[in-house]
Amino acid sequence: MTAKKISPITQGVSGVDPKYKESFDKVAVGLCHVDLNGRFIHVNDFLLDFLGYEEDELLSITFSQISREEDIPESLAWIKKSLSGETQSNFSKVKQYLHKDGHWVWAKLSTTLIRDEHGVPSYFVSSIQDVSDLKNAETALDFSLQQLNEAYAELEQMSRKDGLTGALNIRAFKEELLDAMERYHRSGQNVTLVFIDLDDFKQVNDQYGHIVGDEVLTTFAKTLLNQSRRCDAVARYGGDEFAMLLDDTTEQEALDFCKRLGSEIEFETGNGKTKSMSFSFGMSQLKKNHRTVEDWFAEADQHMYRDKESSK
Repeated sequence: MTAKKISPITQGVSGVDPKYKESFDKVAVGLCHVDLNGRFIHVNDFLLDFLGYEEDELLSITFSQISREEDIPESLAWIKKSLSGETQSNFSKVKQYLHKDGHWVWAKLSTTLIRDEHGVPSYFVSSIQDVSDLKNAETALDFSLQQLNEAYAELEQMSRKDGLTGALNIRAFKEELLDAMERYHRSGQNVTLVFIDLDDFKQVNDQYGHIVGDEVLTTFAKTLLNQSRRCDAVARYGGDEFAMLLDDTTEQEALDFCKRLGSEIEFETGNGKTKSMSFSFGMSQLKKNHRTVEDWFAEADQHMYRDKESSK
């Protein structure tokens, strides 16, 4: 595809030096002259190949007709200011152009306003560099980074969970406790810690095996998670110990919650029979005398063991 003779409009510029015309037509970057109304008046071979148009097709349209609609206002605003001398006569932007076959191609546009010897605006000279490969690589990189961030977020979530039950692990739960203490000291919002222990869990493991024991833990954790709110936190704190952080909750409200849980859970022994297991709980509403997480947790733990002893 070969560019035709330079139009009379551009003859005064490029026709002076044949070597310029040859370089203009053959350089490996899209070049064009555009009149003050935005219409193409001379284009080189590279630009024609890049956009897929015949020369007469491209010379019959304006740059706006092959630009994305959202890019046009910025370009027109620069043209207006450039013609009036309000801004510099150079403009650069990475943008998309509409290829003849209907898909969009990425290019780096650099445009300069050319003035005649009297300083009167004559036309624009633009270079349009194909950056499609670069943008495609950026898109692929962005997608990879998105996947990496999603995987990192998933790993971060997994690192906060107990592998067996899906409840929070000790580290994550202590972070929740610290956040709750900060909110309490900042706003005085009620929050109550509940400590729960499955009674005689070791006997279940010894008598029915670890598979049944694990099922008991998983089932109990699901019960706590299902009964909790989005603002609460549920954790497996030890082998058969669980903890709950009930936000915006007084100790009496936490007691009512525990009563709704009941005092026993049922489990299958693996031989078609169903057994029940009791659990004990203790609670502590956060108070000013709880200076550390350990102080707060110790009080709930003590109340739980009192409940365990009283049920024997």
